[in-house]
Amino acid sequence: KAVKKCIEEINLLHPDFVVITGDLTFGQLYPFEYSFEYKKLYEILQRFDVPTFLCPGNHDGYIKSGQDGFQFWEEYFGSLYYSFDYGKAHFIMANSYDWPRKSRIGFSCVVFNWGGYIGDKQLKWIEEDLKNSNALLNILALHHNPLWNTTDSLLGNGYYNREKLLKIIYEYVDVVL
Repeated sequence: KAVKKCIEEINLLHPDFVVITGDLTFGQLYPFEYSFEYKKLYEILQRFDVPTFLCPGNHDGYIKSGQDGFQFWEEYFGSLYYSFDYGKAHFIMANSYDWPRKSRIGFSCVVFNWGGYIGDKQLKWIEEDLKNSNALLNILALHHNPLWNTTDSLLGNGYYNREKLLKIIYEYVDVVL
């Protein structure tokens, strides 16, 4: 109900578009919950009267009960990371939960890794995308904040590629969402 109310209020404001940075599903309590969560999420997001740009969070990409949340994401929303231009601004919608498949697995309600991870392939893509941008304003949207040096994992894993991502941000990015 709260999300529907937020969408109604956003529609009244009628912005040019909406950016949402992850954790749109929960994916952690019930077996096979992605089957109904993604379907319901898609239906709810259709209520927006303006374009909506999304990037995934960790809850959107767990693997539980044989279901990979990112497969549902790609089925309903497309790529896990991408960019777009709006006016004189360039937006990168990153996947900051880019863990390898085996590292996204959870059992029951326990998931071992939930923190930030920008894979090498995506990191290279982000840098190349920004190098090729002629925008006056470069904006990076992602779920996990790379400014925080956290260890968000039962296994003690830190934010993978954090320092490299920060270097790219300091060189090319004007705004981080």
